[in-house]
Amino acid sequence: MNWWLESVQQPNLDAKQQAEQHQLQLTKPTGALGDLELIAVKLASLQSNAHPHVNHPWITIFAGDHGVVEENISAYPQAVTRQMLQNFTTGGAAISVIAEYHQAHLQVIDCGTVGEAYEYAGVERHCIRAGTANFA
Repeated sequence: MNWWLESVQQPNLDAKQQAEQHQLQLTKPTGALGDLELIAVKLASLQSNAHPHVNHPWITIFAGDHGVVEENISAYPQAVTRQMLQNFTTGGAAISVIAEYHQAHLQVIDCGTVGEAYEYAGVERHCIRAGTANFA
């Protein structure tokens, strides 16, 4: 079927409202998932279903360290970035749970963390450099 040739359907406002109400019922602070919540509501309105479905979802996380950490603006040291990379691939992070629940492929890419060379199963290393300069 050539779905792209079909007329564009108007968003279903009832499904949108139901999806918004559903978001308010979830055990999390309102807005805690940021744009992901807005995307879920928009998708619900487009699919006319308060519980929309995505076929073959794929999640990619790009990670790197930032030199501005030298300004003491972060709650965590840069070493935590690599710990999070490993946490993503071993199922210990929230995004890992979301990916597993939705049977999504979770791709983790290190674009430039600070530290010695490492090998974590499931982490792709495409380092541009070891972190960035302090832009402050």
